[in-house]
Amino acid sequence: MKEFTFKYNTGKGGVYFLAVFFGVPFGIFLPSFIPMEYVPWVLWVSIPLGVGISVYCVRKFIKKINSTDTIQVDDLGFTSNDYGRISYRDIHSIPPYGALQAPPPSMRIKLHNGKKLVWIFNPQSPKSQEDIAIFTAFREALLDHLKRQTQTAIAETREQAVKPENITAPPADVIEQLEKHKKDRNFIYCSIKSDSAGAD
Repeated sequence: MKEFTFKYNTGKGGVYFLAVFFGVPFGIFLPSFIPMEYVPWVLWVSIPLGVGISVYCVRKFIKKINSTDTIQVDDLGFTSNDYGRISYRDIHSIPPYGALQAPPPSMRIKLHNGKKLVWIFNPQSPKSQEDIAIFTAFREALLDHLKRQTQTAIAETREQAVKPENITAPPADVIEQLEKHKKDRNFIYCSIKSDSAGAD
């Protein structure tokens, strides 16, 4: 059993970002239109409440863009601290991200029940390089296990005359999608260190 721990962005922080800059100010200023003679205490309540909600949203935003996941991979599936237990046969597809959606090696997995697993990375940040390397290793392990399970299922089908529709392996196109993700969306980070000593 292999284990991978890395930091990533869930992609859900945008909701809290919008709440801070649009929702909370609107909630604070809207009560100011209420005549003060009818509800004189409304601003004294709405302002501290708005500040409190803003602090909460900022903290949630930071947490969402700096999540840490630990994934354990075995022969039947993988277990994620954030997404729970995932069997390989539960995987429906691994759709690629568009050019404007998320930079490589960000990846998402869609399950048969409609649930989506999302890992987004910022390749421009030097702090993310170790996490990207660990996630890439997880992706390689996932691809290897998917291939092995598919080969095992095919062998069992031939030996036991199991009908193709009863195969418990993930669909073949899932492996093709992951291989394409690896080929087309691979990321190489180059670091250039400048020499502090100047030339004479």
